[in-house]
Amino acid sequence: MNSLLELIQDMLLEIYIEVPYNYTQDIEVKSIKQSLYQLKDLYKDLGISERSFTCKFHEFRKYDAHDHIDNEELCEYYLDFYAKFELEEGPGIFIEVILCNQNRNFKKIYGSDILQHTSDLNEYVKDQIITMLSTLVN
Repeated sequence: MNSLLELIQDMLLEIYIEVPYNYTQDIEVKSIKQSLYQLKDLYKDLGISERSFTCKFHEFRKYDAHDHIDNEELCEYYLDFYAKFELEEGPGIFIEVILCNQNRNFKKIYGSDILQHTSDLNEYVKDQIITMLSTLVN
């Protein structure tokens, strides 16, 4: 496993979190956000350098065509999320890995998998990355 991880030159995690209009009251959203924010230290579990690891968090709000857009950034991240995942509901994790030989690969982890693995999200994402690397190398 470590030999696979040594092949990583750069890794990007883009984490998309859907926030409803009154999310400050929503305990489930807070719990999911807390689990997702723990992924910022995933590079330590993977044994890769912090310099090679980028983790970005994007909160978004789902807007319909007739909605008043009250926050452009939330809307922009919704459009980005929708373009990457072709879904209307979050959360989502987009992982891109660049290997030393410049090969690239990406993986999408959808909301249902995230919600199912909230308690062990770091381990789940780590396993997904290792699986992705093994398919790249083999």
